[in-house]
Amino acid sequence: VYELIAKPLRNAGGEMIGVITVARDNTTRKEVEMARKESEDRFRLLFEAIPEGALLLDAEGRILMVNSEAERILGFSRKEMLGKTSSELRWKTVREDGSDFPFKEHPAFVALHTAQPVRGIVAGVFQPGHNRCRWIRINAQPWFRAGMAAPFQVYMTFVDIKSFRPRPDTCIKQDNLS
Repeated sequence: VYELIAKPLRNAGGEMIGVITVARDNTTRKEVEMARKESEDRFRLLFEAIPEGALLLDAEGRILMVNSEAERILGFSRKEMLGKTSSELRWKTVREDGSDFPFKEHPAFVALHTAQPVRGIVAGVFQPGHNRCRWIRINAQPWFRAGMAAPFQVYMTFVDIKSFRPRPDTCIKQDNLS
């Protein structure tokens, strides 16, 4: 595929005395663009097809991508999650002993700030529409741009390990749900 550029060549009086043409072979650029699009399509398909909940978050912890399994497990729609951090979503998250799980200890937050993967963290996430907790096992993997020391995004995956109706003293307190 060639791109052809033609411009008039004019003399000092403004008369057209010829045409300057430049031909550029765009085959490589088109091939690279097609390969990039195919790679993005494969990524989206894989992201959506994995049997775990998956989120992609930016360096500030805002949710950029959500798969269907994440919607099911967390009890929030994609629309409710996109662009938000977990601290903005009425997520009540607890540890296994029922104590609050502070945002700064959230696996994605830790992975972003330590630039290290976080594996196997168990947390209870309250689903507001169902009045129950989902216990999940979370992994967070920081993602780096070439040559950068700090991650610019983090992938978080999680699996539902068990669901239960919470005791009042563990997962939820009615005064925290407003």
